[in-house]
Amino acid sequence: MLTAVVTGGSRGIGRAVVEALAGSGYSVHFLYRIREDAAAHVVKVVAERGGPIAMKSGRRSVLPLAVSIISTERTRC
Repeated sequence: MLTAVVTGGSRGIGRAVVEALAGSGYSVHFLYRIREDAAAHVVKVVAERGGPIAMKSGRRSVLPLAVSIISTERTRC
């Protein structure tokens, strides 16, 4: 399974990208900055469709979070 990391995935274009990737079979990890309620809703919608999804707060710098997610996924493969 391919994995995607999306920054700003809780609203707008980012949310559309998250939903499209999940619908195409990707395991999606997305970062959000402020709206935890919106992020939780995206997780709920994607999970109801059967897609693997995870969210993480991006209130800190986004790059270290993304690197951490990618490193974790690489070790699982």
